[in-house]
Amino acid sequence: MVIDVENISDMIFGMSTQDERLVSAAAAAELLDVQTETIYTYVTRGNLVPHRINGDRSSWFKREDVERLKARKRRRGSESPTRIATPDSRITLIEDGYYWYRGYDPAKLADDHSLEDVAELIWAGELTNGLEWSVDQSSLPGPVASSSALTLLDRVRLMSVELAVSDPLRYSTSTESILVIARRIMVGLVAGLPVLGDPLPTNSLASLLWPRLTTQPATPESLHVLNAALIVLADHGMAPATQVARTAAEYRADPHGIIEGALTVLAGGWHGGRSFSAEELIADIVDVGDAATVVGDRFRRQGRVASLGQRRYEFGDPRPKILLRFLRDAVPDHPVHDAYADLVAVVKRRALPLPAVELGLAALGMVFEFVPGSTEAIFAIGRSVGWLGHAIEGYEAPDRESPMFNYVGVRPFGPPPSLEE
Repeated sequence: MVIDVENISDMIFGMSTQDERLVSAAAAAELLDVQTETIYTYVTRGNLVPHRINGDRSSWFKREDVERLKARKRRRGSESPTRIATPDSRITLIEDGYYWYRGYDPAKLADDHSLEDVAELIWAGELTNGLEWSVDQSSLPGPVASSSALTLLDRVRLMSVELAVSDPLRYSTSTESILVIARRIMVGLVAGLPVLGDPLPTNSLASLLWPRLTTQPATPESLHVLNAALIVLADHGMAPATQVARTAAEYRADPHGIIEGALTVLAGGWHGGRSFSAEELIADIVDVGDAATVVGDRFRRQGRVASLGQRRYEFGDPRPKILLRFLRDAVPDHPVHDAYADLVAVVKRRALPLPAVELGLAALGMVFEFVPGSTEAIFAIGRSVGWLGHAIEGYEAPDRESPMFNYVGVRPFGPPPSLEE
């Protein structure tokens, strides 16, 4: 929604413009007594609707909507005897348009470290250099025998179950045991995928994963890009699947069950649809040669472009930019770079949301000829690092009681029965 105004300063202070009163994100946060980033969480959940002012890319909100949300929060707080506190986390900070793992820049980590190093940082708080996981692959279940119609993510989900039932000690949740289980899970999820190309010396998770995504020969540069993608995706705060993982850990689910629950959320239409949409969008732009035509066709047929926008960042998701930088360094002359730049120019020109991380992954997949569905498989494997990290934090939390719902249905048609009878 675009709103023409004569005096933007009036909007900053919530003054009336025609019949609408808008406030900035910062003002809305002050009214609701929350951090500014929480406002964009409310947007993601549909509790607030952002508006745009011509010439200003910031988000603005109707004061009446903010006041209504404030009243609803106050009402729920007074009616509900049980409130669920937002959990504390030491893993990922999302702030000022960027994100960090325990204070480290993921892009710089990807320059010099392996996913294994970053996983140990997220899990145990210590940054290693050149770490290799000593997991006996012969002790892992083999690739899942299943229909060729299954996606890579389907196979990852099946393998998570195979790993669980083949581990009789999976219920041990001491920190040391969890680290052993976590490494086994990470290697097992990848090893369970069918091999498409020539196997590589498995001195890293990226080298283990590569021949399961493409028949194209690997190079040090291409493995560096894939490793960077896994690191960039390792965690992203309390995303929906991560919330499931964290809650499952606080109720003492075993690590395999935590991964299974998070994968179930990730496989839903909300994320899975974005992944396949991103792969198709990039391919179509390269094929047609004009991003405006392709994006316009998506809006005509579908009413939206699912792979655009990331609500956590007001001015664009930084992760696809990181991935494209690594990809350009490795393969500078591929047409996908011009296609992606054209897409960014089109969405900026029309004030549309900027590309989400799935589009960066899709560009990577096109360059290296990854099989369809690789985007969500890479996402799932990389994000499993973060799910396990939040599981470790969840196990450290005190035992929690089951929350109570606010019942809003029909009231009983009489008093409760006598228990004595």
